[in-house]
Amino acid sequence: MTKKELLRLYKQVAKEIGFKEDPTHKGWMPKLGPNDFKCKIVHGFTKKGAVTLTVGPKGVINLKALELAGSYALVEKKLKPCIVLPKVWNVGNYGDRSWIVRERVDGVNPLKDFPLSSRWERENIANLYWNILPVFSAVESEKQPVGDFEDFFRNRLDKWIELGKSGKSKQNSQKHEIFRTIADNMFRYVFYESDLWESADLEMELFFRNFGNTDIVFQNGVYYLPSSEIVLLPEFYGAAYFVWNMLMYSYDIEDWLVSEDIAKWLAAFSLACPSEVQSRFNMGFHLILFERVIATLLVDIPRLLSPFDVKGNEGAVRAQKAEKVFVGVLKGLLEVIPTLTGNPFKEDFKALDKIYK
Repeated sequence: MTKKELLRLYKQVAKEIGFKEDPTHKGWMPKLGPNDFKCKIVHGFTKKGAVTLTVGPKGVINLKALELAGSYALVEKKLKPCIVLPKVWNVGNYGDRSWIVRERVDGVNPLKDFPLSSRWERENIANLYWNILPVFSAVESEKQPVGDFEDFFRNRLDKWIELGKSGKSKQNSQKHEIFRTIADNMFRYVFYESDLWESADLEMELFFRNFGNTDIVFQNGVYYLPSSEIVLLPEFYGAAYFVWNMLMYSYDIEDWLVSEDIAKWLAAFSLACPSEVQSRFNMGFHLILFERVIATLLVDIPRLLSPFDVKGNEGAVRAQKAEKVFVGVLKGLLEVIPTLTGNPFKEDFKALDKIYK
């Protein structure tokens, strides 16, 4: 949806529900592509008090996800720390528009020196993550669709390959071809050329679509997730997503510090990991992080999506720095994921070294 169309919907909904925008808080509009916006999110006020309004075209508000969120809220109070979801005051989904009004939660993101982190911050997030999983286990039912990690992995990679197609320059086309080849090689290796899939054996489970430092709000000793949907994702997705979110903002950080921080996060998550999944966690974490890295290199960076969607030349500068960081992480994953004696990605390393001299 174009910016003009989305603003029209927002003004219409705001008038219908008696929403007054808070002038001290700017709203934001997540992008799907150039001049293609998913929704508008604004802080303001209704008769219920301070709220956050999300407006988009019909269907943007997932009513099934809201039902799952309600079920989650009934269970989450049993474990501390655990994510708390803001109350939902109003929902609409008709005509050409949809919206949701949530209790506004002000606070700070969990990591003080984001994108870097301290030991106690990593331990707190790791405990938070593992405490959430039993809540979703209690929410899940036989009605949940049966998931398949192989399908998820293949579909995600295909999606990023397709979205990343660009004919803007010869260099962009070369990069796209390299990342596409690496993605295809990794898929083939994981599922058809090694026993890695058997050792990872990831299940699909309910979890929050977005689980990064920039998504979570910390207030009075409580962690809130103001607007995340609940969807079916592979095991350990939340842990890898949190680290990926940290990487997205690491464009000004030295490469060695980024690598060191990833290792520290992995150690923190592993230390708090339940014994029954300990043997599968590390490999699962790296496979999911690989999917996130490929998505960033093919789509987020070339399209200058958040956090690279800033005015002027700053966005392009950020993206260029981030590309270097993510290529370094990709190389690390190509080294750590293989379980064979000989690394099957030698040609991929050569291709990366040729274009990223």
